Amino acid sequence: MEKLTIAEAKERYGDRIAISSLAVLVEENHNGKKRVIHDATHGTKVNNRIRCRDKTRSPSARDKQYLLAYFQKNRCSVFSLVGDISKAHRRFLHAPEERGLLACRILESDQFIYINRVGTFGLACASYWWGRIAGAGIRLTHELLGPTMPVELLFADDLEALGASAGGRRGITLAFLYMSVLGFPFKWAKQRGGLRVEWIGLYTDYATYKLGLSPKRAQWMHDWVLGLATSGVTTARNFEQGLGRLGFASLALTWERPFLGPLYNWSAAVRNKTGSLRIPAMLRTILRFLARRFATGGDLQSPPPLERSLRNDLVFYTDAKATESSAWIGGFKQGSDGKVTAWFSEEISSSWAPWLHLKRDPKRIIAALELLASLVAVKLWMPHTSEASDATCWIRGNTDNQSNTYAISRWMSTKFPLTVFIMELSESLRLSRCNLTLDWIPRESNQLADDLTNEKFDHFEQEDRVRWDPTQQSWHVLDEFMLHANSFHTEMTKRKSEPQAPPAKKRKKTSSLEPW
Repeated sequence: MEKLTIAEAKERYGDRIAISSLAVLVEENHNGKKRVIHDATHGTKVNNRIRCRDKTRSPSARDKQYLLAYFQKNRCSVFSLVGDISKAHRRFLHAPEERGLLACRILESDQFIYINRVGTFGLACASYWWGRIAGAGIRLTHELLGPTMPVELLFADDLEALGASAGGRRGITLAFLYMSVLGFPFKWAKQRGGLRVEWIGLYTDYATYKLGLSPKRAQWMHDWVLGLATSGVTTARNFEQGLGRLGFASLALTWERPFLGPLYNWSAAVRNKTGSLRIPAMLRTILRFLARRFATGGDLQSPPPLERSLRNDLVFYTDAKATESSAWIGGFKQGSDGKVTAWFSEEISSSWAPWLHLKRDPKRIIAALELLASLVAVKLWMPHTSEASDATCWIRGNTDNQSNTYAISRWMSTKFPLTVFIMELSESLRLSRCNLTLDWIPRESNQLADDLTNEKFDHFEQEDRVRWDPTQQSWHVLDEFMLHANSFHTEMTKRKSEPQAPPAKKRKKTSSLEPW
């Protein structure tokens, strides 16, 4: 940093001066460590004017899941070493003509200001420039190591090197050596590694090829969701911040992701609302469910397989039909020889499904009905496997509703009642250790399933029919969530129709040292 008087700063930078506020962030998880933040967002709005030329991508849980599936498929014995780079955001110089925009001062009465010459914590472009520098160093290290190089993952200033062979494990040591020679300042006290490693809040067990949350993060998640469920009140800001952390964690927790849809829906509806807010009963039920999952050790999960099995344990076709007053679902299971081995066709009654007339008539929620048909097929024909078993079944479903294939691939939706069916489907597959691939097929290729919804049974044997009664079906979460779902949807509709709070008035400009 450089210390200048205001007159000297004006002479050097002219009007391109922005004096930002400073804040102090106390990190309770690191023994009260204090981090100074250069607030380039509020007031001066320097961050609002920054436009990075390229999109910066960082590895996350999805990359870890792919690597774990790859290592497991090839039976690799993986060793990991994690390193932390000291003050990465201050390891590059800004162009001299831009430094006036990085000014700050301690007191308003001071006649001098401090100019940042290097990157600073709180500036939007810090991660961009650090990413370019770190990327150049890692690529050079790869060139020096050759084909025996380890796999390296860099998220901000956290580096993880993975060695899946004897050459790769030797390469880990050389990688840290070469990067140190290039000038990367590692915090050696934070160096750690082994077969079970924590990295950016993710905990990886390379011995069992499983990924989840670190114990600290899992405990924080448990305490946060349980606290909200118990108190029943929160603020929009507190809920949004906690949901952001929960959303990051869900990248590693595949089976918990579907339960976040209603939380995102409510968070968007109450954004900018002030004061304490009462959490709807349905959300409190979901939060209690997530708390139980975090408490029972459900935070380590096997990654999805790299390839879909050539042999499908189960193949089914489903469809749904809706009129202005009623709805039907149907589907059939197909054998390896292409013949129909079992089928169902049922009318959905309003007494069990009051949500049918949520949007005046069932035709407006046809996507939810078609997913319900797929859910029923899974419930009827999915093989049940013990949780202690390592066996995994494969299910291939076919539907002519393309939006449902997207919802299942993401395992999330904010639409009611679709989101509740996705939750039930996710929990059913998790408990039976099954993988579902829901493929889209043209409507003309799904004619047999369409016949079942129209009660045309000419191509089906009556002895193969399976009768399904929703009141006799064993549900994992659907009954519990549906108890409060209608009131929740009513509140969402009301919240979204409320007028938004007026934007805050802009502060009047009083000097040339404010936003340029």
